[in-house]
Amino acid sequence: MKAKIILIMMIAIVFPTSCNDSNNMSSDTGWCGTEDNLSSYRWEAFLYPKNSKLKRIYQVDSQFVILQTHEEYMYDESGKIKKVISPSSGGFYDDYKYDTEGRLSNILKYNNENLIQIATLTYDESGRKIKEEVENNSEGTVLYGFSHTLFIYDNNRLVKMESYHENRLRYYKLYEYNNSNELIKEKLFVPGDDAYVTTEHTYAEGLLIYSVTYNGNVKDGFMYDSKRYYDLNDNMTLTIDNICGLSSTISQDGKQAIFSERRIFEY
Repeated sequence: MKAKIILIMMIAIVFPTSCNDSNNMSSDTGWCGTEDNLSSYRWEAFLYPKNSKLKRIYQVDSQFVILQTHEEYMYDESGKIKKVISPSSGGFYDDYKYDTEGRLSNILKYNNENLIQIATLTYDESGRKIKEEVENNSEGTVLYGFSHTLFIYDNNRLVKMESYHENRLRYYKLYEYNNSNELIKEKLFVPGDDAYVTTEHTYAEGLLIYSVTYNGNVKDGFMYDSKRYYDLNDNMTLTIDNICGLSSTISQDGKQAIFSERRIFEY
C-alpha cells in the first residue's frame, strides 16, 4: 500500500489539479467551470487493456493520495459481477444473483452478514428491465418496507422511470436522447411540487465525459457535476465530482462553497 501511495503522489506531480492548469481539473475551493473545457478527458496516468474488469475504486485527495477504498468488485467464472464490497462503509456488501438466461435477477445487500435489503428485477419478453422491487429490512430507515420502480420504454429507449414506496409515487424521471441514442438529459419530478431537477450529459467519442445537475431548467441553480477521465483504451480511470455545499456554507468570495471528491478506478 505504501508503494501505491508513493506512485499516486508521483502521478499528482505530473498531473497538477489547480483550476488554472491545462487539464482544468476543478479546485476544492470553488466552481471552476469544467464545462467550459471538455477537451481533456483522457487521463493517461494508467493504461489498462481494452474492456478491462473493474477491481477497485479509491477515494483520493487533491494530491491523488489514497484516502480509502470505496468499492471492490468480484466476478464469477463467466465474468459477471458476483459481489461488491464497500470497505469504507464497514461491513456492507452486495451479492449479485442471475437467472437461467444470465440476467441479473437479485441484489442482496448485507451489513455484517445481516441481510438488510433484497432487490428483485423483472424483465419483459424483449429482455428489457421493466420493474425492480426492493424489500428494505433496515428498520428505522426512511424507506423501510417495500418499494418498487417501473421502467417505461418507447422504441426500445427508456423514456420514463417511476419510483414508488408502499405503492405511493415518490418521484419520476423523464429521459431525452440525441440522434446517436445517447442519454443527454434527465428531469426528476416530485408529485405535488412545481420544482424539478435537471441533469445534462455530454459525450465525446461515445464516452460520457461530463454531467451537471441543477435546479429547474437553468444552470444558475447548480447542485453538482461530474467530470470523467479515460485511458487510451476507453477505461474510465478518474472522476472528479463537484458538490455544492449547504446554503450556510459560504466561501471567501461570498459565493456558495463547492467541494470536490476524486475517485481513481483500478482494473
